[in-house]
Amino acid sequence: MKKILSVFISIVFVSLTFFGCEKTNRDFLKDSEIIGTETTENYVFDVFKDYVVLADYIGKDANITLPEEYKNKQVKSVGDYAVSSNDIIESVYIPSSIVHIGQFAFSNCENLKEIKFEKGVVEINNNAFENDDKLTSVKLPDSLVSLGGCCFNDCDKLEKVTIPDTVKNIGGGCFYFTSFLENKKEEFVFAGDGVLIYVNSEKPTVTLPEKTKQVSAFYDNYFLCDVIFNEKLESIGEMCFANCGQLSKIELPQIVKSVGRCAFAWCQRLSSVKLSQALNVIETEAFTDCSKIEKIIIPKRVDFIGERIFQRCENLKSITFENPHFKVQNKLFESNNEKAVIYAKSKTNVFKYCEENNYKFKLS
Repeated sequence: MKKILSVFISIVFVSLTFFGCEKTNRDFLKDSEIIGTETTENYVFDVFKDYVVLADYIGKDANITLPEEYKNKQVKSVGDYAVSSNDIIESVYIPSSIVHIGQFAFSNCENLKEIKFEKGVVEINNNAFENDDKLTSVKLPDSLVSLGGCCFNDCDKLEKVTIPDTVKNIGGGCFYFTSFLENKKEEFVFAGDGVLIYVNSEKPTVTLPEKTKQVSAFYDNYFLCDVIFNEKLESIGEMCFANCGQLSKIELPQIVKSVGRCAFAWCQRLSSVKLSQALNVIETEAFTDCSKIEKIIIPKRVDFIGERIFQRCENLKSITFENPHFKVQNKLFESNNEKAVIYAKSKTNVFKYCEENNYKFKLS
């Protein structure tokens, strides 16, 4: 069962990659013009105008120190799949120049035993170290802010993890099938800055502890029917409630500012959703495959919506934008939803989006 679920989680994130979800590093690794791709004895680099991305490791060394610079430009990112499925490397040293580690970057490295971070990395994307069976301990740097979903998923022997308080975002399933999580005895497992990462419970109703700032704890929880949120909650993490098959309603407390990628994906019974008035971000595919939702209101402070947040929500009939001036830049659906009517208070940006994408528009 363990391996089957692990493979399923990986397939989910691969599909997100191929569908072109937005880069979550948009705030600290700025957009830059790509100049070209260059190959050295050990590496393939994507060279941008402002920095360099390590695209592939082609060397034969077991113990590697990633380069800080290439042709007088800082190496700022380890790209998606850059070192994935490498059966040679045993240890890797990540210098302070690198701020971002892409999805699946070091996944399935069957002999990787040690990772050393200099202070610098801000974000580690989903599945970055998944299925690295020989990892036993990891000390994450004080610069780190975000850990993607399933980041260390299926690292069986990973027993000791040091997570600094700088970490504010941890995706669902980040430490699934690790000794680190399986050895926890407490009901509520926290990490970083008030992030609830796991709940040792089969209760149908769960009340979140008061200290919870972000919740990322319920991925694939089939027992969960209802959540009583605490009033200090600030964000819903990536994949937090994904595949919660019994969850039927959500009412977010009024200071929640963000809903992470795939946060409520595959919740087949979810029919009632009330979002926070403080909400400003809804990430990619947040409600994908929520087939029971019929109506939803996008609060007026929302200033970013990711790709296909309502993908395959085939019964969604009503979407109301409380801010008529909000500029919808990404597609709300995978393809046209003929049932959906999009409401706004005036014929401004929302109306223009409906015209361009052949959606029905009505004044609210």
